[in-house]
Amino acid sequence: MISMLALGLYLDYRPARFIQTHNAAYGMGFLSGLISIVSNAASSIFSLFLLEQKLDK
Repeated sequence: MISMLALGLYLDYRPARFIQTHNAAYGMGFLSGLISIVSNAASSIFSLFLLEQKLDK
């Protein structure tokens, strides 16, 4: 959280030109989509793992 805040403040004062290209936008979109797919697919496996632990509520 602190690092994202620091990055945001840094980019406010020193804008990075490489972020404003089409290739960077396509790359970030692909990466965020891939992370979203992997995290959503792992949730059901993780819930099965937790069910096998027989934890109390």
